[in-house]
Amino acid sequence: MLELALWINPLPEAHRSKFIVSTRKKYESSRQLERQAHILATARQMLAELGYNGMTMRNLAERAGVVPATLYNLYGGKDELMLAALDGQLRQLWVEALDDAEEGVDAILGVAIVSGRHSEETPSYAAALARSLHNIDRDHPAVDGLYARSLPYFLHHLNVAQTQGQLEGATDIEAVAKHLVGQGWSVIWSWMMGLVERSDICREYERSYLMTLISVADGETLERLRRRLTDLNQPKRKNDS
Repeated sequence: MLELALWINPLPEAHRSKFIVSTRKKYESSRQLERQAHILATARQMLAELGYNGMTMRNLAERAGVVPATLYNLYGGKDELMLAALDGQLRQLWVEALDDAEEGVDAILGVAIVSGRHSEETPSYAAALARSLHNIDRDHPAVDGLYARSLPYFLHHLNVAQTQGQLEGATDIEAVAKHLVGQGWSVIWSWMMGLVERSDICREYERSYLMTLISVADGETLERLRRRLTDLNQPKRKNDS
């Protein structure tokens, strides 16, 4: 299993700081780590219920059963805490995506399926994050957490795919990676606007990623992805809905 560092280290130094979440105080004991995990899980739940603006450090501390000073000692402020909460969820998604997939194109499709499934299971959380992204300025620290944090994952696996001959040789890896980052948010917005059914979110995630990858795939990989998209485009059976 790859570690997250393997997806981050190949990036130029100028890009790395965007994807590293630091804490002001490190927990080490199992009890402390459990407390930190509880804080982050509570933060994710409150984001789903209240959105970014509705969650405050004070009401988070109250619900998590800690004093506000504990949150500030660990994270410094709400932005850093929220990024840590998102970082934990993204790590989980990446690990799940690689459970049954090889590196390269299949790992990218794996994260599409896992992300779509999580969005179907917790739509209020996905909607809260999408609204937060829509309502904040470009220079807000949360933008990198909500939008750009998954970029290293795509860059890594696109580079692997190109090395393995899965992509056309002249493919602009960085441009494709940025496009893939936006695909998931497009699906969530389509669902929020009533253009996609909640039960179809996972299907639309996979479809959108497939269409992007097909545009740059080569050889046997291109044919395999086309067949997969054709199968995905078949009408859903009643017992699949």
